[in-house]
Amino acid sequence: TESTHIVQGILNKLSWTNLDKLTVSLINQLTKDDALTKEQILKTMRFVTNKACQEPHFAELYAKLSVKLSGIHKLFKKTLLSICEQKFESLNDDQDKKTTIGLMKFIGELYVMDLIKGGIMMSCCEKLLSYDDQKLEALCKLITTIGKTLDADKDIDCEHLWQHVYEITDSGKIGQRIKFLLQAVIELKDHDWVQIRHE
Repeated sequence: TESTHIVQGILNKLSWTNLDKLTVSLINQLTKDDALTKEQILKTMRFVTNKACQEPHFAELYAKLSVKLSGIHKLFKKTLLSICEQKFESLNDDQDKKTTIGLMKFIGELYVMDLIKGGIMMSCCEKLLSYDDQKLEALCKLITTIGKTLDADKDIDCEHLWQHVYEITDSGKIGQRIKFLLQAVIELKDHDWVQIRHE
């Protein structure tokens, strides 16, 4: 529909400099016929999530937009979380690496911005703990994004998560490249989440 095209057009122009302005345009467009429908919210949040997955370097920007939208109507948040959950659950099915990395960065930023709870984040991390290269690479991306926030989160205990990470890293059951990525994450944690070397 025309409205969908306009919404997509607005989202395609999104940048840090025009975030506030375009959020207003987006809300105006969505509420134009004073009917903010479930369908519109679903389409919008699907589009936002897909953009974040395809453009990992903008994941933080799309997370910020999501926070703004969630402040306007709680259905935005509810819809967003269910889309993210579906995408996360189907990780191994059909997603390419870039999309997976984008999703990790996006949900990580949503947690950092307090849109996703710590308990949910921990269960995401635990689901990625395996001897599967793709899942471990996703885990590294997620932990790099949320590590500092996760460590400071009083509601959760990361101890066993880290024990698993150390076990897998030393297991000898994973390839060199993934071992290297895990070691980099451990190093990051040991240095209080200050990036020492660039990715």
